[in-house]
Amino acid sequence: MKTARFTRQFYWDFKGGGLSFLGSSMVISFLTLLLLAGFSFHQKVAAESLLVSGGRKQINFNPDWRFIRADVTGAEKPEFDASQWTTVSCPHTWNDTDTFDDFARGGHQGEMKLWTGAAWYRKAFVLPPEAKGRKVFIEFEGVRQVADVYLNGHLLGRDETGFIPFGFDLAPHIRFGATNILAVRADNRFVEQYEGNQPWNHPNWHPPHGGIYRNVRLHLTDPLHVTLPLYAHLQNEGIYAWVDTLTPERAELGITAEIQNSQKSAADCSVRFELVDREGRVVAQSVAPAKLAAGEKSKIASRLTVERPHFWQPSYPYVYQVRVTVENGGVSRDVAETAFGIRSFRFDVATGFWMNGEQL
Repeated sequence: MKTARFTRQFYWDFKGGGLSFLGSSMVISFLTLLLLAGFSFHQKVAAESLLVSGGRKQINFNPDWRFIRADVTGAEKPEFDASQWTTVSCPHTWNDTDTFDDFARGGHQGEMKLWTGAAWYRKAFVLPPEAKGRKVFIEFEGVRQVADVYLNGHLLGRDETGFIPFGFDLAPHIRFGATNILAVRADNRFVEQYEGNQPWNHPNWHPPHGGIYRNVRLHLTDPLHVTLPLYAHLQNEGIYAWVDTLTPERAELGITAEIQNSQKSAADCSVRFELVDREGRVVAQSVAPAKLAAGEKSKIASRLTVERPHFWQPSYPYVYQVRVTVENGGVSRDVAETAFGIRSFRFDVATGFWMNGEQL
């Protein structure tokens, strides 16, 4: 039976924690019958209008990429037809099979016959018109080796690190209420980066494994927000926390949170810092004022004192959450969290490694 290709659209139901199909049960039954009949569908991801009601949203962008292992001319253009490409989900590598074709030769000589070259990924998605005004960021945890990222035909930038997370601001080129095309050209060919020296990404050190081989996420935030911890391209630092002094009775913590005001007017804010234990209880908190001009980005610092802290260690991996809330005019504009473990460590030339006062 010849496969017919249709387009369907589904919306993420953040309140319900699942997917909500548009239309009546009759429509759902019709779609089910088509699926049973062997039809395939190209999915478009759409963020529900709840996205505009406040608070940041993180959307799993791993499913439903179109992929071709070839360097295709014009694949970054929105009108390009990729309907015959393979559908894949990330993390993905095109070296998932040829990495097992040959034995390594030993002596740091890894698999040397993996396919290297340029390949393309494309993903279609829709954000509702009500989301206009929100900040929209794409995050790639890693693309090997060189990634050129396009949105609706516009080059957002090139990343050449291969292993470091990076992101881009999509807002300047995104179309709300219409289909957007995110395209990535990934190239895992080796490049001599240091003349006269072994390139750090040579297959003698590790195989090339090209592709979008780590997670992809879409982030939506308020224009007044805590930045994402993505320094590459966005040059954002997010939340950073550390231990200054530590005893069994008390931990003194330092915290900075980078706040971005993307509005066209200044904002008087209060920034609340909280340490939350794994039972959800706030065990320490503080509030710091912040005044940001239009377009300004600033790091706000604070300190927290924790009584009788739980120490993180391998046999007891206790993790707190550092929560930062940005309030403006009595309204919570953004809440960001990051995991945090309280511990001390040191290296001793005579006795080795110590953690929390114990020799390991």
